[in-house]
Parts: sequence; C-alpha cells; structure tokens
Amino acid sequence: MDTEVQAWPCAPAIKPATRLRRFATLSSRIAHRLLPLSVVLLFCSLVLASGALAQTRLIERYTYDAAGNIIGIDVDVVDGPPQIVDITPDRIFAGTERAFVITGQNLAGASVTTEWPGLGIVSVQAEDERILLTLSAAPGIDPGAATLTIGSSIGADTVEVLARPALPRLIANPVPLVVRASGGLERLALSLAEPASGDWQLDVVLDDAAIATLSTERIEISQG
Repeated sequence: MDTEVQAWPCAPAIKPATRLRRFATLSSRIAHRLLPLSVVLLFCSLVLASGALAQTRLIERYTYDAAGNIIGIDVDVVDGPPQIVDITPDRIFAGTERAFVITGQNLAGASVTTEWPGLGIVSVQAEDERILLTLSAAPGIDPGAATLTIGSSIGADTVEVLARPALPRLIANPVPLVVRASGGLERLALSLAEPASGDWQLDVVLDDAAIATLSTERIEISQG
C-alpha cells in the first residue's frame, strides 16, 4: 500500500536584522501615537502655569542711604487683584484737600484713578493692606458718589467717595466771646455767610470745659 505524506510549509526563519527593523517600526508607530498626547499634556501644563503667573505680581521696594544709593531691595509677592474693604473718611467737600485711608488686600503697588469731574488725585502711597491717599475737590465739583478705581496689572476693585458742596462759612458774634469769672450766661450768635446748600449738623466744642459750659453741643441748619 502506498502512503502519501503531506509536507506542511514551515515559517521562514527571521533574520536578526529583520527583527530589529520590525521592532524599530513598531516603536516608531507607538511614539507617533503618543507624541500628540505628550504635546497636549505639555500645553495644558503651560496654560496652568501661565494662569498662575497671571495672578501673581512682584513688587520691588528699594532702600536708599542718605546719599541716594541703593542699599537694599525687598520683593513682595502679590498673589491676586486688589480687594477693597473700606475707605475713611467717606467724603470730601468742594474746594478742599483731604487725606484718606483705603484698607483691603493685595494693595501693594496699586494705582488709584477716577473719572469724576473736579476730583483730583494728589498723592498715593500703596502698601500691602492699605493705601494712603490724598484727594482734592474743585470748588465747583458736582455733588454725588465719585468712584475710585484701585487697579493693578491683574485686576481692579472700586470704592466710592461722596463729593459734597463746600462747608458753610460761619459768622460768630461777638468775637471774641468774653466769659466773666463771676458766672452768668453769655450769648453767642452763629449765622451763615451765604444760604446753606444742604442740611447741616454742626458740632460745637470747647477746648477747655473747665472755663465754661455749652447750652447745646449741636446746631442743625436747614437748606436755604
């Protein structure tokens, strides 16, 4: 009996050089697919870092000697925009110049601006938690709530100051007022040099209460 033998084809042997080429090709494909992901991750990291830096300011403070030479440099890190808590006092009168104190956070190096007609910025000294500010009001300033903008390179906040008409000019009669040692009442008449532009409350204070007493410590004046 004849027997048939079927020969199965054997896989060709892979040479080492071929294996290296195929491994290099596979590695290249994997790297090609992972590269966009690494670029995206790098981009996100840069965005997060730039966002953090955008909320940070470096304020340099210089110390000088008597001759004007720099003898020291201090650097403050401000990690947010200005945040205003309060301003005192809260008003300014026409034709006057007045000092104010603004309190808050992240105020170092901040600027103060206003667009209110007749209100001027005389001086600004900005520290981390307060601003020493001097304002001037023109004689004809419009009454109302004037907005001050406290700003920096990463943000701003606002606060209001009341612009008021000029303080009334008082006329006292007699001047000087003579108080007799024997006691008794002495009358002092107070009047306005011009009609009042609004309702006013005036406080009357004695420098030395041991000399005399007042019959009233507050005078109310109505408009007109």
